[in-house]
Amino acid sequence: TDISKQLINQSSIDVEAWVRNEISRTTAQKLESTIISGDTGGTDPFMGVLNYTGVGDVTVGATGGAPTYALMAQMESEVAIDNALVGKLAWMINHKLRSKLRTVAKDSGSGQFIWEPGNTVLGYNVGVTSLVPSNLAKSTSGNVLSGAIFGNWEDMMIGQWGGYDITVDPYTLSTYALVRVVINSFWDMKLKHAESFAICDEFSTT
Repeated sequence: TDISKQLINQSSIDVEAWVRNEISRTTAQKLESTIISGDTGGTDPFMGVLNYTGVGDVTVGATGGAPTYALMAQMESEVAIDNALVGKLAWMINHKLRSKLRTVAKDSGSGQFIWEPGNTVLGYNVGVTSLVPSNLAKSTSGNVLSGAIFGNWEDMMIGQWGGYDITVDPYTLSTYALVRVVINSFWDMKLKHAESFAICDEFSTT
């Protein structure tokens, strides 16, 4: 991140604390995004839950499709058939899918919707974040499909090595009166049991 010397010299807010908070927030967002979707660039790809080998994968149709109560139950079943329906079970979805689930009925007669009172689906808590992608594609669907993850989050291990490596560079952008702060941090994620998770990356929310 680049910080102006003007900002550093201003005293209206605690600039250092603000910069620290911004660094922590953006690092957490990058970590969460990579854990969900992976980072397949470079020579050492990091797959993320949506691309993790061994995770249950529920398909919808040739070009994806709308979520249904049966499909959500199938995701639960993908975990249950491997005797992994234990622990801190919960969903992770994005805001678009949440809005869709609020409008999709469980069946034709009950008047109940997939998104349940108490912010649950099938009785399990739901975490909602825009970092679950909504620009996925299948065949000719276009980049409009959303992902969803269900599983036992106790079986996800996240490791960090060496804390944060921070380089403060006042030289490179000195002619612009900017100070560049470079953050490096080193992480890994593994699933203790891939069978503890199920994903679907084919939900249409339109």
